[in-house]
Amino acid sequence: MKTLKPKTSPANPKAAFCARLPWGIEIDWFDLSGTHSLGPDRLAVIELAEGGTHGSYPGMRVRITSRTKGEIDAKFFKFDDFLDRSMEGRTDGRKDYPLAQNCCFHAIAHCGWSWYIAEPKTATPFCRVVERWIDHWRTR
Repeated sequence: MKTLKPKTSPANPKAAFCARLPWGIEIDWFDLSGTHSLGPDRLAVIELAEGGTHGSYPGMRVRITSRTKGEIDAKFFKFDDFLDRSMEGRTDGRKDYPLAQNCCFHAIAHCGWSWYIAEPKTATPFCRVVERWIDHWRTR
């Protein structure tokens, strides 16, 4: 699947972080949320989801909504579940991070909207899983 470039450069750093991920579907980003049309009545809403620490985002929540009936379904996708935690799958070079029980990948707001310590070589596997789930809800 081809990775799409955002139609426009998002004006704020939150939206820019989300738009930089290698999405293969067209997503209109605003702040921490993006939308993708699934047909005349359905919309996917993709949002960075805050974890247990203020300003730390361990994944994205995706909601499928109907313009006429409201929310249909929602799912949380954790970055750690789909990105390679090994040193070969990361660019940060930190062998001391993370501790085995800790979350490896998360975005943070404190330092300019970036990955916190562990930086994946690619976020493509994460994006493709989210896209496959969204595609399940596409109206035909």
